[in-house]
Amino acid sequence: METQTTLDFKHKNNYDKNNFLPSECNQIAYDWINQFPNWKGQKIAIIYGNKGCGKTHLSKIWQEASNAIAIDKSSDFGSIVEELSKGQNILIDDCGAIGDDKFLYNLYNATKEEFTGFVLMTASTRPMDWGIELADAKSRILSLNSIEIKDPDDFLLSGMLVKLFSDRQLSISPEIINYMLIRMERSFSGAIDLVDKIDKLSLEKKRNITIPLIKTIL
Repeated sequence: METQTTLDFKHKNNYDKNNFLPSECNQIAYDWINQFPNWKGQKIAIIYGNKGCGKTHLSKIWQEASNAIAIDKSSDFGSIVEELSKGQNILIDDCGAIGDDKFLYNLYNATKEEFTGFVLMTASTRPMDWGIELADAKSRILSLNSIEIKDPDDFLLSGMLVKLFSDRQLSISPEIINYMLIRMERSFSGAIDLVDKIDKLSLEKKRNITIPLIKTIL
């Protein structure tokens, strides 16, 4: 079988709001994003879940709706407070890996002023598991509204497979999707990894994406 070397061009993810797939496992997080800025008196929200669960997609939707700026967790805290004080909304990804209790404590306190902006934080784990040791910081962070995106159901997993292939400009038949669905690892990261391997093998072997090709990977 003839093979070819493939160049690792990054495909573009579609983070449009209309391309998000609401389901039972993510509906609460999706609704919370769409309720902005009516966050029941809180100015910080946390969305957490396993890799590939849609945190980035939801944060992009919120970022566009709120005109928020993305600030790296390692940024100078003074610059973050300055932006908040101007009413600027802020997105901070991967907060569970910050490892800085003082940062979280000060961030919470900085949003208590009346005219400050809002903050959306994302994480892979629940705040209780962030390893916060400073008691004041832990109590404040655990008082925030934190929403879990749970593992996918059949509806979302099948829709996610379609989207992952679509992001690569690939159209896949329902028969192939169903074949994958009942045999693959049932997780967001599993779906991402499987589609990536299928796409690469299809290019290397110069073959269409078929059930026999997918079977060699599974």
